Amino acid sequence: KANIGCVSADSVQDVDGTLVWLAAARSGSVSVVMMDNLKVTPISSEPVERLLTGATYTSIFSWYMKVGGHKFYVLTLKDENLTLACDLNERLWCQWTDESGNYLPIVSSTFDSSYRTILQHESNGKLYYASPDYVNDDASVIQVDIYTPNFDGGSRFSKYLPRMDFIADQYPGSILQVRSSEDDYVTWSQFRNVDLSQLLPGLDDEGTFYRRAYNLRHRSNTPLRIQAVELDLQLGTL
Repeated sequence: KANIGCVSADSVQDVDGTLVWLAAARSGSVSVVMMDNLKVTPISSEPVERLLTGATYTSIFSWYMKVGGHKFYVLTLKDENLTLACDLNERLWCQWTDESGNYLPIVSSTFDSSYRTILQHESNGKLYYASPDYVNDDASVIQVDIYTPNFDGGSRFSKYLPRMDFIADQYPGSILQVRSSEDDYVTWSQFRNVDLSQLLPGLDDEGTFYRRAYNLRHRSNTPLRIQAVELDLQLGTL
């Protein structure tokens, strides 16, 4: 017995024998859970649950797909203009959008006789193949934005950052745009470009800060995987 309900039947997906759905508890909290071998486990993170709390659940889409060896559960709350996707292998959540920054208008998924994943558009009748080999969406550039947490290097003293290096896929024409915020995401610096095709892609002279967050943006027609960002951090005395 699991004292957990279901917010919407449209959120339920059977992912290779594991049930995933948008759940509600008696406490009034809303989360995404999975049931495997009759055991219910929450998989939504705290930021995702904050987005779900108080949302409107009258129009919901959900679907799943397996690409590149990873299983994705995708949940759209249309009234909130929000699509959330969870990599069930990594338990990593992302927000997916269309080229205009709105919710992703995909309502279901299936596969063909060659086991290629097919996605169905909400309204225009188109079917799309999903594959990590594609670097654009029906000729539209796919924009990737990564926002880091605020970082202080474990110290309240000032830090000087003479160099930061990016461990990522290296393809000709792949440009990563980098900007930073030192006031809790309110204002941002100008973007600086990093050519990821270089042998050691990185940025010099990132200045001094106490606490900082970064926004990494990619809008090139090239694959992108970022494994790490290495900081050559020097601690100040004030």
